[in-house]
Amino acid sequence: IREHTVDVLPGTPSMYAELSKLPTAKKLELKDPKYLAAGSRLDQSVADGFLAEYGIRILSCYHSTEAATIALEDTGKYPTTVGKPIDGVDLKITDDEGRRAPEDGRTFGRLKVRGPIVAGAYFKGAGGEILDEEGFFDTGDVATIDPDGFMQITDRAKDVIKSGGEWISSVEIENLAMSHPKALIAAVIGVAHPKWDERPL
Repeated sequence: IREHTVDVLPGTPSMYAELSKLPTAKKLELKDPKYLAAGSRLDQSVADGFLAEYGIRILSCYHSTEAATIALEDTGKYPTTVGKPIDGVDLKITDDEGRRAPEDGRTFGRLKVRGPIVAGAYFKGAGGEILDEEGFFDTGDVATIDPDGFMQITDRAKDVIKSGGEWISSVEIENLAMSHPKALIAAVIGVAHPKWDERPL
């Protein structure tokens, strides 16, 4: 990065976590760097470390094969959200029954997207109808949306832990664990529990 003055770098949070471990004697002198993270949720400690050590802010964005990049904005709420959707794209979150969930920044729901850059079907109709009755595509992610429209990914729907009727984000717990100075990496899974159905391990 220093040798070739890399000022635009799209990457994954795990890539940035590895880069953050490299020693550096001084901040990188880059002109208006655009460092983007997508693919999973960016860990707060990695983002803070990159800013402190290298003088670079990493912007979170949201991307999927079916939905292209739908959210990217230097929000001022960085890096807790991935921003607002780009023009022409609508977001909503729903519960397991498909009912809209409150956009209060706290309530988790299945992230669904609609717009001209969102896929309407798979090749030759594989998988059947992939849009709901309002034309939204279910991304398979679990997210919150705040009253100003800023979206935050909390987990993949298949990885979220359902405990006593509440959704617990495995990513949230992993990020808390990895913020400890003696933790290198963490993985959280749901395990069966006789009373709560699932608990985090």
